[in-house]
Amino acid sequence: MSLGSYIPPTSTDQINNANVDPSDSTTDPLDLSLPHRVGSKRSEKLPCTYFSNIADRFEDLYLRANAIPTIAFLDACSALPKLLLTIGGNSIITLSLDMSNNINKILTKQKIHPSKSDTLQAIVHLEIGTQTTHAKHSATDALLWLYREMLFTKELLLAIIEGESNMSTRFLDCYDRTLKPHHNMVSRSVYLVASKAIPYREDMLRALGHDGMANTDTTVLYDMRTYSSAIGTIAGYLEKFYIDNKLLS
Repeated sequence: MSLGSYIPPTSTDQINNANVDPSDSTTDPLDLSLPHRVGSKRSEKLPCTYFSNIADRFEDLYLRANAIPTIAFLDACSALPKLLLTIGGNSIITLSLDMSNNINKILTKQKIHPSKSDTLQAIVHLEIGTQTTHAKHSATDALLWLYREMLFTKELLLAIIEGESNMSTRFLDCYDRTLKPHHNMVSRSVYLVASKAIPYREDMLRALGHDGMANTDTTVLYDMRTYSSAIGTIAGYLEKFYIDNKLLS
């Protein structure tokens, strides 16, 4: 199956996409053969928040035929461990470290065959071809765990967006629906302890504001919604790919 290679959008692509007329029947605005952006562009008029200061965001990724560019994806993922520490402090340092380890495993595999690893799908197909998807430190396994951790992060952000007052309970609920089914008893006990040390929602919002600036909650929640939606979009592409290739367990 050919997934196609990731090709960064040229200035011509961007101009053409910007000039697409939805009423023009000769142009398909959802043509996935064109580079398409995962999320909407943020208004520069909004105050700065933690999310707007992230250098590489999921919503800024450009995909072609839903193939996810490896390096751009890993660059975006590299912000997740720090984000989790900002939200939950040392209570969820274990998850933060696990995410960093999985990112590094995928990057290590990409460096072995850089010309054949321009997309995440291409890396997994290399391991399918060599029957090493279940090998120790495989990129396929690391990406699967990273996918689950992304789902957990998205769910936790949604809990904040929805105004959850009991973040400890909601933390466990997010964990139960994403990571817990794949963890052993030791890991489960770590997350149970972590849930009891989760900060209050207002403290999380304050940490995600800009330099302690007051009255930025609305903008923080707006940016958080955009960011979590983009995580969900990417996770959805990964889930479909793993299901199609019978790799999702």
